[in-house]
Amino acid sequence: MKKVPMTAPIAEICGDEMAHVLWTDVKEMLLLPFVNLKTVSVPRDDSAALTPFAAAVQCSAAGHEIDRGLTPLPVEGVPDVTDTQAAVANADDTAVFQTVHGSLPKHFAQYLKGEPTDANPIATVLVWSNALRANAEVTENEELSQFCDDLESALLTVLGEDIRTADLADDDTDEIVSAREFLAYMRSELEDIYEDDEPVILSITDEDGTANDMEIVWEAVIGDDRFAVLVSTDEDNDDLLILQVVTDEDGDDNYVTPARWAVDVVYELFMENFEDAE
Repeated sequence: MKKVPMTAPIAEICGDEMAHVLWTDVKEMLLLPFVNLKTVSVPRDDSAALTPFAAAVQCSAAGHEIDRGLTPLPVEGVPDVTDTQAAVANADDTAVFQTVHGSLPKHFAQYLKGEPTDANPIATVLVWSNALRANAEVTENEELSQFCDDLESALLTVLGEDIRTADLADDDTDEIVSAREFLAYMRSELEDIYEDDEPVILSITDEDGTANDMEIVWEAVIGDDRFAVLVSTDEDNDDLLILQVVTDEDGDDNYVTPARWAVDVVYELFMENFEDAE
């Protein structure tokens, strides 16, 4: 799958507790698999409250002022969806987008216990969408702008199917899910749009020089790194291979040998996913 290109980075300022967890989950589950994401990390000044304007002042990356409102997403039958929107401010020609729900300490306590949380990820999704859309406007990147449309469409589709985190559920017909389950539903919608119809087949040469056609059957994102699991197209060959996927500036995927620790982690995740599917 060729990923959506970016030609200029956006700056990230780390939030606290559950806000940081949601930020990372959205990034790993909804962005990195589809976008050649370019970001720079800006250290947070903890001496002051991270209001949108304070964040704009802190942001050291040079940008372009974008005087724009936020994208409203009214959904019939879903109360206060637009209240989860992001705040925005401009300072020193830098546009900043931030969720307004705080650090969600109750949900973070559940997260630290290893429990699934039903924290609502919608605001975080919209912060990313607005920031990427602003980037697309400045860089005149139509593909990235279209991805933002698709991301918000995936959000509305999932909500339209009565899939909710607990705070939005209003009747017995809603399917109540955790934050990561909600994002997984969104990812499935995006995969329907961006996954290639044809399987990705790579010709892999064995140590003895024999060529073996292998198909990518599963992908995983760990941090900022993406990995692919491949199996042989020969039914009599049960070889399995794990490669790291590195996307170049043109958005093309290249496949390299990953670190040993990554192989072990990805294999374990793949087997867990395989068992769940069965």
